[in-house]
Formats: sequence, structure tokens, C-alpha cells
Amino acid sequence: MQKSIAVFLLAAFAVLSATQLVAQVIPPIGLAPGSPYQLIFVTADTTTSGSSNIADYNAFVTSEAALSPSLPLATWHVVGSTASINANVNAPSGGVPVYNTQGIEVASAAGIYTGSLLNPVASDQYGDNSSFFVWTGSTPSGVGDPNFTLGNLDTAVVGVSTLSTASWMQSSLPHALLHEEPVYALSNILTAPTPEPATITLLGSALLVLGGFRLRQRRRGARR
Repeated sequence: MQKSIAVFLLAAFAVLSATQLVAQVIPPIGLAPGSPYQLIFVTADTTTSGSSNIADYNAFVTSEAALSPSLPLATWHVVGSTASINANVNAPSGGVPVYNTQGIEVASAAGIYTGSLLNPVASDQYGDNSSFFVWTGSTPSGVGDPNFTLGNLDTAVVGVSTLSTASWMQSSLPHALLHEEPVYALSNILTAPTPEPATITLLGSALLVLGGFRLRQRRRGARR
């Protein structure tokens, strides 16, 4: 009987582990269920920065998000600036913390437009490590660089996705517009999830079986 219990528990936790491996996007770590937050990622695919229409980039990040079934349902906007709209207007942030797809807090409730981050964005829509340079056309405050916005002249500002300094948004090396790089995508305000019912049921069943086994062991000991 003891061997059967052990096998059952091992199987239950194996299922849980397998589920976690399949779902690569990790919910915000340490955030209470039901709490508001925003999600940010770097697109796995790349685009040029030749368009001066912010809607083109919003459509791009939306299509990229749709490729990852483990992302929560959300509205996505590019963290980027053109000559006519700033990143902090197109993709507003502030009032809730921001997390990346590995569950790591990137910015506090102050938002992402404070200059530096708590941690780099550094992951794409699948929860994998991201690329290096990212189109932004912006200064760290989320305002377009007047000389290097997206779609402006022949070069645009890039950020570095693996950094948490101001260079995450604006590095010192603008790139040619027709060069291809990924972009940052920021969600609307989301709600931190609660544990999945299936996971709770499986753990509960395992604990009930284990508790029953221990009770039977005590009763047998009492008879002796």
C-alpha cells in the first residue's frame, strides 16, 4: 500500500511539472491573485522601422502576441514613438507593476518610463530569452527622440532588451530604418491569475490519499 501511495504522488507531481514546462509564460511571481499588473515582452520576430504610422507597429505586436497561446488575453501596444505619437501615450504605463513573460518584475507601479527598470525585459512572447537591440524611437521617459523616431529620416533609436539602465529604451547607436529588429510590446492592465482548478484538484487528491494512508497506519498501530 505504501508503495502504491508513493507511486500515485510521484505521478501527480510529474503531471504538475510537465504542465509547468509546457506553459512557458510564467505568471507574475509574488503578485497576489487578483492584483492588477501589466505584461511586457520583446517580439520574437523582427520588423523595419520605416513606417511613421504607429498603428503598423501596434498591429505587428498584436500579431506576435497571437502566436503564443500561453499569453493572457490582452490588448497590445508597441513601446515606441513616431513623430506624431509618443510611446508613453501609445503604450501608457504607471499605477500598476509591470512584469516580463518569465514572471519577473520589470517596473514598480511607477511604470516603465522612469529612466531605468528594476530588471531587464529580456524575454519574448514565449517566455524565452529575447534578442539584443529593439526599435523604440524613444527617450527613456517615453517621449520620441526628435531626430530618431520610428519612421523619421533614415535612422531610429534602438534600446537593449538585456539592460535595465536607461539604455533599455535608448542606446547610443541608432540603426538604419530598413534594418530589422524586434520591438517591445506592452499589454493593457491585467489581473493576476489564480491557480488552475485542475492543479488544485490534483494536489488536493494527492493530499487526501496521503492523509488516508497515514490514518490507516495509526489505526493499525493502535490495534497492536
